[in-house]
Amino acid sequence: LNYNEPVKLQVTSEDGHRVWEYTVVVTTDNQFSDVNTDDWFYKEVMQAANNGWVNGQGDGIFNPNGDMKRGDFALIVARIMGYNENEFAETVFPDVANDDYYCAAIAFCKQKGLIDGDDKSYFNPEDSITREQMAKIICNARGLTQVSDPVKVYSDDAKIANWAKGYVYACQAEGIMAGEEAVNMFYPKDNASRAEAAAVLVRAFA
Repeated sequence: LNYNEPVKLQVTSEDGHRVWEYTVVVTTDNQFSDVNTDDWFYKEVMQAANNGWVNGQGDGIFNPNGDMKRGDFALIVARIMGYNENEFAETVFPDVANDDYYCAAIAFCKQKGLIDGDDKSYFNPEDSITREQMAKIICNARGLTQVSDPVKVYSDDAKIANWAKGYVYACQAEGIMAGEEAVNMFYPKDNASRAEAAAVLVRAFA
């Protein structure tokens, strides 16, 4: 189903003698009550939803300004890459249970070398994903080469973890992630919002 495009439906009476034709339009702005057409992230969130990458949180709510969880981000990336959930039944991290809805996706991403746990081998799926963590996963999923000599260095470059710098600037070079241009800040330790994550994923994979 393509949103905003009319779909013609025909209804035939039980005796087969009469046919009614209806035109139905499903509009994206009705999909989430908290995502509006004038929001900066509107097109990206709706495209991600239309692609089946992201879902709401019930009752027509997307919660665009809420934090994106690490487990949910792994799930979206796995969906984009076409993983088979049935092939990844066993968890690969001690803090991810086999019956967690994102377990298979996390196992897939781990096998593909897209994600890592912390220094104690925990994945922390309920933690919010930071912007620099998101940059690394996207680069790994896209197969982007790290950038060590960026054209434009962020003013808060010193706050970017050494392991993350090459990924952050690779996303900058590809136009996938940007900071606040007015002050040239990337805010690497900030948590990524659900809307921000959807927008970044659309730029990277759409």
